[in-house]
Amino acid sequence: MVDRRQFIMGVATVSTVPLAGCGDDEGRTAEDAVEQYYTAANDGDVESANEVIHPEAGLYPVEEAHLEDIDATLIEANQLSTREWVEWEVGNELSEEEIEQEVERVEEEEFPDIREFFDADDVAGVLLIEEQDGEESESVISTVEYEGDWYLYD
Repeated sequence: MVDRRQFIMGVATVSTVPLAGCGDDEGRTAEDAVEQYYTAANDGDVESANEVIHPEAGLYPVEEAHLEDIDATLIEANQLSTREWVEWEVGNELSEEEIEQEVERVEEEEFPDIREFFDADDVAGVLLIEEQDGEESESVISTVEYEGDWYLYD
């Protein structure tokens, strides 16, 4: 007959071994950072808002009065590729060739400066879909990846 303690220990060991390595190794995504910021703003939680703003950002540290000014509800947040970000910024004003040139310029000139300033690994825009006073609007917020987590900087 199997000892009850040995059986329980055996089941616990077998149950936990497959989970090793399945934990969430990845840090906060750009979308997560934006969502946390909006949740913090809605809750008036300055500390949580500041956790997702890069300390070198011009808006850091955010104060309670700034959070009170955010009265939009976040519906969706989606990280953009550089091309999507450029297309959103310029709309239909540029030709395909001009868009390609602008993407190249941004990736070769702007992003390296931003990475250096924030000591960041990556830069991304996040498209926000917000609702305010019953109307939806879009905007883009700038984020940087630093030590595996994403932060707002603009």
